[in-house]
Amino acid sequence: KHCVPSPPNEPLSKRGGGTRVPCRRHTMPRFATVVVLSLLLLCIARSTLADLPPQQKAALEDIYDSTRGEHWKNNAGWLAGDPCSWFGVTCNPTRTTVTTINLSSNNLVGTIPNSIGELVNMTDLVLQNNPLHGVIPSSVGNLAALRKIILTACGLSGSLPNELAQLTNLVQISVSANEFHGDVPDLSALSQLETLDLSYCEFDGNISTLFTTSSGIQSINAQFNHFTGSLPANIGDLTLLKSLCVNFYLKLNATTVVLHDDADNAP
Repeated sequence: KHCVPSPPNEPLSKRGGGTRVPCRRHTMPRFATVVVLSLLLLCIARSTLADLPPQQKAALEDIYDSTRGEHWKNNAGWLAGDPCSWFGVTCNPTRTTVTTINLSSNNLVGTIPNSIGELVNMTDLVLQNNPLHGVIPSSVGNLAALRKIILTACGLSGSLPNELAQLTNLVQISVSANEFHGDVPDLSALSQLETLDLSYCEFDGNISTLFTTSSGIQSINAQFNHFTGSLPANIGDLTLLKSLCVNFYLKLNATTVVLHDDADNAP
């Protein structure tokens, strides 16, 4: 029988004697509703998160392979699942690009792969205090968004790549306690540079070239290298310079100069 709904205000006495089949609303069980809504939300969430570009994932895998990732102190998540969840890797909110690699003091043994240049939106590269060797690959010139490169005490050698001078967003260059040698690239285009640490390496060339950087430079540490020459006459134009450490062998033989904006903190 078909259900016959009674008019909502019809008195029982007027509904007739015929047999009526009550109408039932066909409602979805509560559990099924929850499941459907959950799946819908999951689909919406997945639609807003694109996958990491394959070349960036491959570059991360190259870092793992070229630095004996299986022997790192912490390699949680690496080579499995979402690369943005791997230890030391940070991505943007939509997880579409790598923004930071911080694997400092993590027992990376090996070389920095050339494919690191594929991480084109990376802002921070921090690999300090690892027993690496080899050179900084010239492909770092592709990292146009890079703001910090911190490679202190990594056992690296060779010269600093000229491509480093193209990274105009750099705020910090820290490459101390390595075996770098030769001239430092012309850093005059790095208008945002605040910290330059080249100490305890084997750099040479004229010390004055280090003062062609940003007028906003706050700290220069070039001690224990083989720089020659003298401090430039216009050093006073660097009004934000708080700390200057230099040590070289001709003009200021084995002399260290330290400038501080706060006399109470000066050594």
